Amino acid sequence: MHELSIAQAIVDQAREVLNNEGGGGIKRVSLTIGVLSGVEEHALREAFPIACDGTPAQGAVLEIEIEQASVYCKDCKSEVNVTPPFMVCGQCMGGNVDFRKGRDMIIRQIEIGESPDV
Repeated sequence: MHELSIAQAIVDQAREVLNNEGGGGIKRVSLTIGVLSGVEEHALREAFPIACDGTPAQGAVLEIEIEQASVYCKDCKSEVNVTPPFMVCGQCMGGNVDFRKGRDMIIRQIEIGESPDV
């Protein structure tokens, strides 16, 4: 399960923020995950508490927002949302497209403060 290594990397990033900003613990981590990112939401939710165990993030809340995929059509100059596995323009049905959204995983916010389990 590669989501455990992703969760550990998220906790590492949050700990770095905590070290730079100060505070007693990590309370919340908010992510945006694209539908094409290859990250399985359910598996990440299961792995996150394991990665947090014994760290200043223990008890932290994980918030996930799913970002839909969109493409830019080079033929009709439209940006449209797409639903995997159909990666064609919804306007002209062309396949000459560039991905715009949906492939990233972004840490949007890390909330620090008193340790959540205190």
